[in-house]
Amino acid sequence: MNHLGSLYIQVLSFGLLILVAHFMGKATYYLNFGELIGQLLGGMLVNPYLLNAVHISGEKYTLAFQNFYFFTFIFFSIVSFSLGEELHIQKLKGVGMKGVVVCLTQITMTFTLVSGGFWLAGYDPFISLIIGSIALATSHAATFVITNKLQIEGELQEVLANIIVLDDVIEVLVFSLVVQFAVGSQKGHEVPVMEAALHSLREVGLALLLGAITFLLLKVLIREIRSPEGVGERSDSKRAHTFWDIFHEPPSPSLEVMFVVIGVLSISVSLAMKFHLPFILVPMVTGMCIANFHTTVLFKSLKIEEISTFFNLMFFALIGANIRIDVIRVDTLEYVLIYIVTRSIGKLFGTYLGTKFAKKDLKIRRCLPKLMLPQAGVAAIEATYVALVLKNGIQVLNVILPSLIFFEVIGVILSEKTLQLWKSWTIGEEEFMQRPSAIKPRLKKKTDVLLSRHLSNKLIKIPLHSTTKEGVILELLDVLRDAGEIRDTSVVFKDIMDREYLLSTGIGDGIAIPHGKTTATDRIICAFGVKPEGVDFKSIDGQLAEIFFLIVSPQDDAGSHLQFLSAISGILQSEHNRNLIRAFSSPQDAMAFFATIDQQ
Repeated sequence: MNHLGSLYIQVLSFGLLILVAHFMGKATYYLNFGELIGQLLGGMLVNPYLLNAVHISGEKYTLAFQNFYFFTFIFFSIVSFSLGEELHIQKLKGVGMKGVVVCLTQITMTFTLVSGGFWLAGYDPFISLIIGSIALATSHAATFVITNKLQIEGELQEVLANIIVLDDVIEVLVFSLVVQFAVGSQKGHEVPVMEAALHSLREVGLALLLGAITFLLLKVLIREIRSPEGVGERSDSKRAHTFWDIFHEPPSPSLEVMFVVIGVLSISVSLAMKFHLPFILVPMVTGMCIANFHTTVLFKSLKIEEISTFFNLMFFALIGANIRIDVIRVDTLEYVLIYIVTRSIGKLFGTYLGTKFAKKDLKIRRCLPKLMLPQAGVAAIEATYVALVLKNGIQVLNVILPSLIFFEVIGVILSEKTLQLWKSWTIGEEEFMQRPSAIKPRLKKKTDVLLSRHLSNKLIKIPLHSTTKEGVILELLDVLRDAGEIRDTSVVFKDIMDREYLLSTGIGDGIAIPHGKTTATDRIICAFGVKPEGVDFKSIDGQLAEIFFLIVSPQDDAGSHLQFLSAISGILQSEHNRNLIRAFSSPQDAMAFFATIDQQ
């Protein structure tokens, strides 16, 4: 019964991990920091390496958490497989060469900055190149968990998926090539470029082949089962008609399909790890084949809310629990800082530059770079591998592992906040935040919003005196404050400027609709103003803005927020209305106009 001595520690560790991560997630959600951030911090609170450092835990406690770590790789596999849904041929055509431009730009900049930084710091050229190649790896798991949790779909997710897949493939090739050259140099002979290239391509090719085989196996196991002729529908739908039917599952969003997918993926990934293949490519290829040659229903099985919630909690809690606090060394902190700074600049600025070259939407330019920052498991595995095959490989391990603490924690925080902001400000707004004169004529949608009821003489200022975007927003916020609608203008100003940072609310034709969702109000409030001389609002058509509607909405009422935007958009589509508004000389003119519009 001695084995029970270590078993109870594992059970205790599991219970602590689940409870602390769960309640920390609730705490940070309550504080508006996001639930997943709390789950990660909860894992850090029970982190064995941290507790060891302060002499609270022992070796058995640490070993218990190491035994849980396999779950992280299973989760990596599930997320990589789910990426395949975004790699359907039609979606790839939509992204096209623009995604390639973005990816290659950030890869080139990141590799150059990181490798160059370590070479200038005195590192061996091969070690510098290896660190540069590892820097290319981006952890997509956390980001795609958050996008699924927030139900974010469309262009951002499609572009991100395509970039990350291409990023991973290139990273694997570059890493494998550089390591081959470094090993040859260590043995005292040069490795021909062609030989190294063939070795790298062979590893990638075998991973792709294993992914294709995995797809074929899933296609055999998950398919429609036809009832034998003459046999009616059974009351028990799970009962097989023949013995061989036991080994098939009908394609449907079900737990049974999820069991098959996770089981098959786990086996395939374990084989890739056993033979030192780039294991992350296996589930990616499998998912891509499923999306194009089978059915996307399989992906829905992995999004069953009750199960995915548990997976998410375990994944982020284990990231926090396995952060290697013990690898932080004072004598290597300088190099850790070099890695963090150069990789951050490469990923953030390189991705931004790539989106600019590709002429991507400004919202994509502002959000995508921050989603490329996370880095986790793959980088740690590659650094450990280098430490084993190269005499001076420990230098790589001493830099990468401590750096991952920063990229895991900050990367998750930044991703969640960025995606929350994206969802908060873009879902549903596109229809109403277009240049009025560019919108095709359509029937006016009936809304319950009457501007004459939301506005009053006290909430209108004509003319406005400010000459800058920020000044106009502050001036209209002062109008709301003086009318007793809000108390603290600084809080609301920050929320409105957060929205402006994503994309200017200057919609063209001389109109700007600055707006923000905030905790400072429990209902929608509005202020209106006219500036005849115009203000540079960075509008989409480059024109100065003269007409301003400032809208402040509660955070939890997206429906009313969109209705309000719809009402204003409907009024402004008429060129006649826009000209009348520009001619207002007093709040009384404005109220008379809005009252007339509301009666129509």
